[in-house]
Amino acid sequence: MTIHAKFRQDQSNKLDKAPVVLRFTGLFPYQLWKFRLHDKRAGGDLAHVDLDVSGLNEVLAGETGWKERICTEVAEMREHNFEERLRALRAKSRISQAERETAKGPSDPWKESANGPLREGILTVNKKWFGGPGILEWDPERVAEFREVAKNFLRQHFPDDQLRYASAHVDEEAYHIHFVVAVWSEKISANSGRQVVLQPSANPLLKNYEHAQDLAGETFAKIGITRGKRRAEARRKARADGALQPETRHHVPPSQWRAEERRAAQAEKNRILGDARMEARAVAEGAQDLGKATVRKSRKRAIKEAQARKRRAGRETAAAERSRDAAEAKARQFEEAAAAANSRKEAIEAAVVAMEPMVKGYEERAEAAAEKYREQKAAREAEEARLKEAEEKVRVKVAEAEVISDAIETSLELVADGALAWQEASADLPPRLIWGAAAPKTKDAQDEKLREIRPALRMVTRIAQMVARTVKRVLAKERQKLKNDADYVRGLRQEWEPEDDARLKRISLGGIENGPKRTGC
Repeated sequence: MTIHAKFRQDQSNKLDKAPVVLRFTGLFPYQLWKFRLHDKRAGGDLAHVDLDVSGLNEVLAGETGWKERICTEVAEMREHNFEERLRALRAKSRISQAERETAKGPSDPWKESANGPLREGILTVNKKWFGGPGILEWDPERVAEFREVAKNFLRQHFPDDQLRYASAHVDEEAYHIHFVVAVWSEKISANSGRQVVLQPSANPLLKNYEHAQDLAGETFAKIGITRGKRRAEARRKARADGALQPETRHHVPPSQWRAEERRAAQAEKNRILGDARMEARAVAEGAQDLGKATVRKSRKRAIKEAQARKRRAGRETAAAERSRDAAEAKARQFEEAAAAANSRKEAIEAAVVAMEPMVKGYEERAEAAAEKYREQKAAREAEEARLKEAEEKVRVKVAEAEVISDAIETSLELVADGALAWQEASADLPPRLIWGAAAPKTKDAQDEKLREIRPALRMVTRIAQMVARTVKRVLAKERQKLKNDADYVRGLRQEWEPEDDARLKRISLGGIENGPKRTGC
């Protein structure tokens, strides 16, 4: 169990003015878990944190799953840019170059750099401006003013979803705001198509940090917070004047500062132990000299007194040696504890560094698996849609076939009964299907039959045409026989009655006394 010491109480007066602190640090997407780990106080260096008030930390911007959303956007743009690059190369007939790009595969949607494509920022001011170290010393009104001005500053200068997350920490000595910024930019070219990349410099604040300090100073001036010293401008002026340039200041992370403090404390401990050893030796040497001088002056007269002093000096020497040994033992314990802590820290840092490629690999494989799952799901849904469409078409075809089958059956019955017949073309009428002698008697009944047989009307027409032509051929043969017989009878009987003779002539000419009724369908 780790015990966190409370903050030191600073008795100095509250500052009316102080410079604003605005810093940015580069960040890769796979490092976002470190940011979230520290933000949730779930690990890392917590020696400077008052965990009793960590529950009061406040999320100022960002929705749940913001980290996962950034990683999803990176994966989607990686694939999008890859496809756009191949499309542009093929459009320009650069087939070999497109094949090389295909072999290389998708790449990260940002320009390679040592800092990373995201930006982590911190916004704060000296703790004395709030009132002192820790939340118990702060002026609530100043904290509220700073929070509102900072929120407006971040929303104004990181618009269009650039500000992904911001949280206010109240469990450290000074109130401060951590935030993460992702700036997407679109680039269009003939060779690469429409590329969407993470480009921090597309935002003016991230392109020029000196400009960012100017804007921060202007924004916070209304609550008594000023711009920081113009050190970059002073260096440029000194360089232009040929003067000695001021020393460049470097930001020291809190963890590094605390490590330096621990090393200084260790040095101070060693100094105190050395002084204690020297004092113990001096006391022992002084006691021995005192005993010898006493013996020389009056050995006979003060043997007992000298012996008592010697015993007393021995006791003091033993006590001093015991004190020295205890101090040395305690120092060794401190040194061993410090060495163990350093060793453990180095082991943890090495393990974290070793795990970073593994974590990145897990994330990439997980993203690839998720993409493959989405593709398989889309293909499966498309196949199911095609199956449903085919089933619907089959169902419609079966229904149509059933209707046509019923229509054919009814039509064949009408043709067989003589209700429908085929009439060949005449001088004034085209060839058509007509109602026969057995046709329904009323117009409504005929219309009803037509509705029943209409799906198979074309087929029925061909069948009626075949039946009519077959019957015509058969009748033609029979008429020829009748004509032959009539000629034969005419030769045998020269004298017929006029009526019989006329009738015989009609038979020989193929006439029919009673023809079919002509009623159009």
